Amino acid sequence: MVSVDAPTIPCVDGAPAMVDLCRTVLSQPPHAAASRVDVSLMTGGELKFQDSGTAVLTTWADLGYVDVIRQAQKAVRPGMGEADLFHVPISAEWYKPEHSRLCA
Repeated sequence: MVSVDAPTIPCVDGAPAMVDLCRTVLSQPPHAAASRVDVSLMTGGELKFQDSGTAVLTTWADLGYVDVIRQAQKAVRPGMGEADLFHVPISAEWYKPEHSRLCA
């Protein structure tokens, strides 16, 4: 169960396929958090967020954001098992430059 005090998190990507994948994953248990995550198609050069707040930027070179997501999950869902924590829901194909170009 998600805390009623949990913030809404904007999640953006420039690849339509990745946005669709994110929406699909977030709608399924145990990640059924779609009401707390606003997934949008937005390129890195045209980010449209309101002033203030906190930003977490990620790249393909380092997936350090996974630890941040897991810490947030543990904060809003104490006792969540390691198996239920976020895992990158993409195949190794996405790490190949030629595949990423197909998604643009």
